Amino acid sequence: MECIMECGIKNLAKKLNNILIEHIKNTVPFLKPKIDSLKSIEEERLLELGEPMDNMNRSEYLAVLVNYITKFSQQYQDIIDGKVFYKDRVDELKGGARIHYIFNDWYIKSLNDFSPLEMLTDEEIRIAIRNSSGPRGALFVPESAFETLIKKLINCLKEPSLRCADQVYEELLKIVDNCRIADMERFTNLKSAINEQVKILLKDCLQPTKEMIKNLMLIELSYINTSHPDFLNEHFMKNVYDKDNDYIDELDTVVHPKHNHKMLQRPKREYQETCGSNMNYSTIHHNNTYKEEMKMWKHKEDAKSFRNKEGTKITNINNNRENVFVLPVIPEKIIPEYSSSSKEIIEIDLIKSLINNYFNIVRKHIADAVPKAIMHFMVNTSRKTMQKVLISNLHNGELFNLFNECSSIKVKRNNCKKNLESLNQAIKMLAEIRNQEV
Repeated sequence: MECIMECGIKNLAKKLNNILIEHIKNTVPFLKPKIDSLKSIEEERLLELGEPMDNMNRSEYLAVLVNYITKFSQQYQDIIDGKVFYKDRVDELKGGARIHYIFNDWYIKSLNDFSPLEMLTDEEIRIAIRNSSGPRGALFVPESAFETLIKKLINCLKEPSLRCADQVYEELLKIVDNCRIADMERFTNLKSAINEQVKILLKDCLQPTKEMIKNLMLIELSYINTSHPDFLNEHFMKNVYDKDNDYIDELDTVVHPKHNHKMLQRPKREYQETCGSNMNYSTIHHNNTYKEEMKMWKHKEDAKSFRNKEGTKITNINNNRENVFVLPVIPEKIIPEYSSSSKEIIEIDLIKSLINNYFNIVRKHIADAVPKAIMHFMVNTSRKTMQKVLISNLHNGELFNLFNECSSIKVKRNNCKKNLESLNQAIKMLAEIRNQEV
């Protein structure tokens, strides 16, 4: 009898319905978090898509435009200042940190690795000295030779400095591309217009930046300050003196012992007197006079034989005629002999020391001034003027076209709204099932 009461389609339907409700109740704790997660995703997506702006007047469009421009400008500054958190690729430098890398680990490091003396050969230095001496020759190293060579090396700093400005400009363009305002992405025309105006602004900032860098180079080239306190200081003078004394010691076996003592005493006494007074460029030349005499003494016999050999070239034209001198033809391009005299060796070493010391002063100044110029004329200027430039250039345009959405955005917004309605209905049904008695 009990079995008959439980049979039938009606009882079967009731039994199956109770089993289903019990199963749903058991799975509700797992379904509710999933539905809430899907709802949160759809709400964020709908927020990004924003509300339609088809029925707005010009003042409302203008207010929205100013709001987007303000957000964009602020995000540009935050990325440069390092105030933006990046969810992806936390193992690499971003934003302003890349600009710092360009200045310190790329530009300044390259300047410090540059060796000025690698750009000049001893032969080039020797020819520069001879060209600067004029027809009379020079008793001391001519200062014009030093200026000619150091200016050539200072010019080598121009292109790397301009390239540094270009590199920072490219990084700022990357920052602009990474600026994303969530609900502005749907307005492709507005985004393109803002990016275009910002790139024009950065281009306008790049030009004065490069002009300033060129002016920095011209400033260094316009006046070679040999009176700079770090140029001919006591430490540098002592190094030059010690280096030349080492060279004199190598000639000690050649010079007669009786003369050797007198010759070595005089430069030493003069160095002590020089260090006690003001040292300048001509002082180095004066101290080297006696050292040059000793080096020239070594080649005295060779010089005599050279003069005897080259002094008179006699050709017998006829037995009935007198002997006459015949001079060789002067070539169009005059290249001095490759072998340097001991005087020229001293002059070359002195010029090298002067070049290296003065170039370090210029390099230190350029390495400090160029990044400052880039920051002032390009980075900081773009930050300060971006909002003003964007508003002034965009508010007079066709605002309706700027806020025109593409058809795909409208379709996505409608789908999000439908999905949210379905998810809300599902949450409501789960709540009813949870409260229903079996």
